[in-house]
Amino acid sequence: MSMFCFQCEQTAQGKGCTIQGVCGKKEDIANLQDDLTSKIIDLAHTAQPNEETTKAIIDGLFVSITNVNFDNEKIEKYTHKITHLMKHPEQSYYIKSLWDEQNEDIKSLKTTVKQA
Repeated sequence: MSMFCFQCEQTAQGKGCTIQGVCGKKEDIANLQDDLTSKIIDLAHTAQPNEETTKAIIDGLFVSITNVNFDNEKIEKYTHKITHLMKHPEQSYYIKSLWDEQNEDIKSLKTTVKQA
């Protein structure tokens, strides 16, 4: 799977990093962070709000912030934790599906406002 990351202000030419992040992020980490973010979105859509799911979502988002964590094992650990909390652990949302949108205005709006 190829890399596309536009999480930070360092993105290449302000458009996103596609080979390796300007920050040093590699493709494997970018893809693991995308998987974690997708699972967090699924959990947020399906979970009953409680202290455990709220903390898991906050911690998972922090783990996926660019320049904070490039540790594959830690990201995989949080992805597993989020999956365990999901009522329906099958993934129904994948963040990279945003790029399937053909209308550039809608794609931009989706990436800015709502990740679903």
